[in-house]
Amino acid sequence: MPVLLLIWSLTFAVAADWVAGDGGVISYLQLKQEVAKLETQQRALRAGNAFLMADIKEIQESPWRVEEIARRDLGMVRPDEVVHVFSE
Repeated sequence: MPVLLLIWSLTFAVAADWVAGDGGVISYLQLKQEVAKLETQQRALRAGNAFLMADIKEIQESPWRVEEIARRDLGMVRPDEVVHVFSE
C-alpha cells in the first residue's frame, strides 16, 4: 500500500508540474497568447512602415510635395505672397 501511495503522489506531483510549472501548459498558453499579440502589433507596424516609405518616396520624387509640407506644417510662404489672418 505505501508503494501505491508513493506512485500516486509522484504522478500527482509530475502532473501538477506539467500543468502549473514554469514550462507547463499554463505558461505555454500564456506565451502563445503573447506571441499572437506581438504578431498583430508587428503587422500593424509593417503597414505603418509601408505607408511611411511610400510617403518618403513621394517627397523625394516630387518638389511640390515638399512645398505642400512646408506650407502646411511650417506655415511657410513664398517671398511674393501675403498672408491674411482672420480672427473670429
